Amino acid sequence: MNILLTSIGIRSYLVDYFKSSGKVSNVFSADNSSLAPGIYNSDKYFLVPKIDDVAYVTNILDICVNNSVSALIPLHDLDSLVLSREKLRFQDLGIKIFTPENEVVEICFDKYKCYEFLRSHNIPVPKTYIDLQKVKQDINEGLLSFPLILKSRTGSASKGLQKLENVDDLNYFWSEKDTIIQELIDGVEYGVDALQLNSKDNYKVYIKKKLWMRAGETDKAVTSKNKIVYSTICQLLEQLVILGPLDVDIVIKDNLGYIIDINPRFGGGYSLSHEVGANFPKEIIKSLLNESRLFDSNLKYDEGVIMMKHPQFTFFKGGLS
Repeated sequence: MNILLTSIGIRSYLVDYFKSSGKVSNVFSADNSSLAPGIYNSDKYFLVPKIDDVAYVTNILDICVNNSVSALIPLHDLDSLVLSREKLRFQDLGIKIFTPENEVVEICFDKYKCYEFLRSHNIPVPKTYIDLQKVKQDINEGLLSFPLILKSRTGSASKGLQKLENVDDLNYFWSEKDTIIQELIDGVEYGVDALQLNSKDNYKVYIKKKLWMRAGETDKAVTSKNKIVYSTICQLLEQLVILGPLDVDIVIKDNLGYIIDINPRFGGGYSLSHEVGANFPKEIIKSLLNESRLFDSNLKYDEGVIMMKHPQFTFFKGGLS
């Protein structure tokens, strides 16, 4: 069986995880840059156009067909969105794409749609606005207060994030294009790695308390079994059919778990969950071989295990071809 990881970037560790998961012949990777370290860890790599290029999907499809790829795992938010629109096209050729259905990816990718979805299912979420006048009205009526958070409606890795302390900041940073305003939930932040396979009721969950963030990704964290976080993620998985890996950010304040972000892909801090037994790649391979099992959704892993990211370096003499 051959697997293709797209938008591999720096995630060379995911290549290793899939290689060691068993019953995989080759782990291929694709990226638009020859300076993406992750491609050099794979059995074979492919340089492809950028995700928003009209030739991207056809290029990926040709790679899959010409290299007998059985499954494709996108590792970037935009990648998941674009490829989720093409699932049937790939499926007809025997290639499974591990993304949810497109309407689910749209909900995750668009933070305002995500807010509306969560609110409609009574899942705690920060107040979110796309109308500047409504923001000012709620401030004047005492329904909202500074500081607030401004960020890209469809961004990832904290793209465009600004903390707004007053109306001057609000007016200065606001843009009608691709912008949302959120209330700031000042609490303790957690990350969740979840895997849902075969049905919405079959999932496993790993929780970490975030200790330090860098460029929108978890840099340092410690495993946790927080009951509020667990209850919140279970409530989400009852409503949102992912059928693949999921990365969720949750902030706890006043005994409520507020969902801040939902990403239907491997998260940047997944390695900590893998270290304590998650092994999502192995479960994904089993599902492709129809060997998947019912998960025990209880939190059966060690608590208090700390992860600290640190750089690794790749060197080439004479440059890249």
